[in-house]
Amino acid sequence: AVTDDDGVTVPPHRPSSPRRNGSSGRSARWTVRRLLAVVLTTSAVLMLLVGFIGAFAVHESTETVDRLSQELAPAQVANAEFMEAMLDAETELRAYLISGEPKQLRDHEAALARMPVVEAALERYARSDPATAKLVSAQDALAAAWVKDFARVAIAEGPSVADSDRPLFDLGVSRFDAVKD
Repeated sequence: AVTDDDGVTVPPHRPSSPRRNGSSGRSARWTVRRLLAVVLTTSAVLMLLVGFIGAFAVHESTETVDRLSQELAPAQVANAEFMEAMLDAETELRAYLISGEPKQLRDHEAALARMPVVEAALERYARSDPATAKLVSAQDALAAAWVKDFARVAIAEGPSVADSDRPLFDLGVSRFDAVKD
């Protein structure tokens, strides 16, 4: 024992024995704790990276869907209005051909009068996309064919004749089905 200057007895200092890290005695060997820390840290970093990539992908997808929704929703509404006007025109014409009531003929003509406004709105939305513009153009042509080949002919024949004209009726059905499809 050694006594210091203040009279306190202190055990003699012994140099610490070298720590053995396994049978080889290498001090640089990875311990289980160190290896586990590295694996867990790497896993956490990879999970964060995957999380950030996933969050970015969701953000980009959401922006794309929002943009498409804002662009397509008005076009869908315009197309629904077009189909509604066509259906009104077809229904009122059928009612006129069955009943001969002039009111149904006026309602048919009113529905057809809405068509140019609705078509213009639909074509305005279709301008930005060539494929959509092609579909709108085809739909307009099919609607015009229904009016020309069936509606005008049926009105010219009058209710008593057109109602019994089966080939004309079949033509009208096929032309209108083409517009709907």
